[in-house]
Amino acid sequence: MVLDGVQPSRDTFHSLIAGTMKGSRLQDAFYFRDEMKTMGLLPDVCFSLFSLIFERLLLFLSHVIFSIL
Repeated sequence: MVLDGVQPSRDTFHSLIAGTMKGSRLQDAFYFRDEMKTMGLLPDVCFSLFSLIFERLLLFLSHVIFSIL
């Protein structure tokens, strides 16, 4: 998209992030979120809150899993 000279919008990134999260491709979701911020596109409040909660949940689950092992 960018190689063709088309600038993605905030909605484009939201769709990419939601799609990768539904497909359990969490690293890709975080990559797209970081790219969005790099391009100066700020997520809306609801999306930011959802992203923050999801990131904290993953961190919590990783601690729980590693404490079991």
